[in-house]
Amino acid sequence: MRPSKYGFAHLFILIAGLIIAGSSELQGQNVSKKGTVAAEFLQVGVGERAMGLGGAYVAMADDITALYWNPAGITHIKKYGFTVSKTNWIADLELDHFGMVYRIRPNAVVGFSLQWLGYPSLLVRTETFPDGTGETFGGYDMAAGLTYGLQVTNRFRVGATLKLIRQNIWHTSAQTAAMDIGTQFETDLPGKLVIGAVIRNFGGQMKMEGRDLRAFIDPDPISLGNNDRVPVNLETEPWPLPMVFQFGVAAWLLDTRMHKLRMEVDALHPNANHESMNIGLEYSFQDRFDVRTGYNALFLPDAESGFTVGVGVRKTMFNGHELRIEYGYKPMGRLGQTHSFGITIGR
Repeated sequence: MRPSKYGFAHLFILIAGLIIAGSSELQGQNVSKKGTVAAEFLQVGVGERAMGLGGAYVAMADDITALYWNPAGITHIKKYGFTVSKTNWIADLELDHFGMVYRIRPNAVVGFSLQWLGYPSLLVRTETFPDGTGETFGGYDMAAGLTYGLQVTNRFRVGATLKLIRQNIWHTSAQTAAMDIGTQFETDLPGKLVIGAVIRNFGGQMKMEGRDLRAFIDPDPISLGNNDRVPVNLETEPWPLPMVFQFGVAAWLLDTRMHKLRMEVDALHPNANHESMNIGLEYSFQDRFDVRTGYNALFLPDAESGFTVGVGVRKTMFNGHELRIEYGYKPMGRLGQTHSFGITIGR
């Protein structure tokens, strides 16, 4: 049953209020606070299409990677699908992403996503054994999310993701919960212009705890005969998540049976950096071959990223299933180069 115009208005006001409330916490960031948040891996965008578009993707998001970029976008999925991707990130790190969606009602879709960033094992070194004790330690970052997307009308879509975030280094870890809330609105303006907005990582703080923070001290080192190994727990400070408000518009510059050209421009307002913009352009030939380019972090001081590129091929398989194989490339200046590969199957 379609909602009344008053129900639609109330829902729109609620979603807009949540986004504005979250973005209001980001105001006043005239100076950069880069490096003052936990779970930095949440800022590594997933999906080769979005990477090729320079991260300009909140309005255009209509595939399974919308689980990350804008949860409202998963309502474009007709029935179901899943995607897997691997991103070779800086410092020899690899980010793995898995996502799946399923339409449960004509106007509602649910999804699950998992991001995993693993760290290579290192030797445990101490003052006594500077070359290593024979032990090794490692770590990982993880975010698992459940998403619900609702197509309120044929033009207005909303979505929300509830996710659990965890960081672990040997025997020390931190965890918290967060939400992503997003909207998409298709207008009557030229080029079938779409407006998208999302706030990501709206949630709690992270504080490292664990047995690796246990130590022994001498509370009165100038006295003799006292206990010089009193057990204590080192207390760490809590750190906020990398919350960001992203607003974008996307429009068709060309839309024919053979050739399609679409452009998106996004504005970003993070809590841990200066404001910036992303721009992306995507050309499609016969809805089978895609070429993308974009510019990431435009106007951001000291940005290491810049121009991005990507390609993708699509093929219809058995029972109407579509196979997508995609690649994205993003240079990171002095930090090196990043590549992302992914496969998506759905219908």
